[in-house]
Amino acid sequence: MEEEKIRCISSSPRWNFSQHCCIGLYPNRKDDVNINGDDDQEDAESYYFHMRHRIARGLIKRGYDRDSERFKDLLNKRVAEVIEERRKVAHTRTLERRLKSGWKHVWLGTHRGEQENRALVDEEQTPDLSPLTVCGRPADLGTLKDFNLLRDYSVCPGGVSQDVLLLEGSQTFGRTGNNLIEFLHALQFSRDKNVVLGIMSDSWAFQVILKMWMAIEDTENWESQFEEAFCCRIFHSQEELEGWNVIHKDTKELFGYVSGAPLEEYVASQEDSIRTLFEHYNTWDGVDKRDNPVQDMCSGIDAIFGEQRSSVYYSVIHSRHLEGAPGVRLMKRMARLSGCDPTAALEMRPDYIKSILEPLGMMQHPIVLVTDGQDFSVIQRLLTDSQIGPRLHVVPEEASWVGGDLTLAILSDVFIGNPASSFSGFIAKSRLALGFGHNNLFRAKNANDRWVTVCGDNCVFDSEIMMTMA
Repeated sequence: MEEEKIRCISSSPRWNFSQHCCIGLYPNRKDDVNINGDDDQEDAESYYFHMRHRIARGLIKRGYDRDSERFKDLLNKRVAEVIEERRKVAHTRTLERRLKSGWKHVWLGTHRGEQENRALVDEEQTPDLSPLTVCGRPADLGTLKDFNLLRDYSVCPGGVSQDVLLLEGSQTFGRTGNNLIEFLHALQFSRDKNVVLGIMSDSWAFQVILKMWMAIEDTENWESQFEEAFCCRIFHSQEELEGWNVIHKDTKELFGYVSGAPLEEYVASQEDSIRTLFEHYNTWDGVDKRDNPVQDMCSGIDAIFGEQRSSVYYSVIHSRHLEGAPGVRLMKRMARLSGCDPTAALEMRPDYIKSILEPLGMMQHPIVLVTDGQDFSVIQRLLTDSQIGPRLHVVPEEASWVGGDLTLAILSDVFIGNPASSFSGFIAKSRLALGFGHNNLFRAKNANDRWVTVCGDNCVFDSEIMMTMA
């Protein structure tokens, strides 16, 4: 294919681009450049020109020789990636406009009179209109396809950026709750800074995520599916990172990352990431990165409720002792920030539990205890209570594992947790992301000696309350 020269345009007084970037030589892509989903071909060509220009400038700043073959290969590869990403975005926006303007009825088959409409109900183009469900329990989010098309974060961060936040190594900071926060914070950092999120194929991130979500079933297409789901790139070697400006952050730094985004935007962003996880929750099918069979996220709810799992009403208590004295100190700090009682969520006494469940009419339904087992007195008090004891369930040992316990709590009708626990915090966030209510983490007695909620749902996302656990 005939090649053309790029004209050099210097748009920055600090970078004399015209002296350094007459890079020239790229294929004529006029048949390909309409990547915005727009009808204006001239605007699309202008976008293509300036996008290529910016990528080239980034490579030169990183020391690549503009006349080298390596430079041209990296430039063409990155341009192709940006074009493909924008095509996906354009397609999503087209479908979104059609949904909002009533074309959903076309997909449902209620308007098939016109030839164009008949074409739209072709089997391959008809969206999945089934509701999003987890372990047979529907989330309050509408249909799965509506969720995919109408999400606010269909445009991946990074654009033409050569900056990549790289998740690498096997070391994690803390337990599962912390690790999930680290992954969510990495996604948030990528969005906040508008950089690409990169994940090494042997990274800690896959060890954390794949044991509960995104199990490998289709080895040929799995990586592209993961990259599309989380707006990230998977790297297999240091050589693949050539041409990228790598941002290194260990898991402790990611755990400590506090977003500067307004709370409303941060909540929407985090909920979007969590919903994406639960679109792909694991059953018994598939393996992790080490070819180990994955476990079933539904094992806990199945073990207790069996065939009734879809319809049963139940509550979950998450008892987390937090290693004794450190947990007491953390709860005191949480109490100062949120106004909650400093000991109630640690002790989980029967009167505290009943103050939540009785007004909701949930004392007549099963109550499930999920616990770290560090404080046996909590179990004793609940079992010996005349009202709670007969309805109390504990997950059988053979079915109890972190993913099963997590899902069991998330899908409950009422959740009672510990605000100082990152595991409780993730459960509460996930429940909000999936449209479930009745989270009870921040409680205290009022002037009338009655237990009341003192901090609303969004408190679990608020860094002024949750600090780095937000």
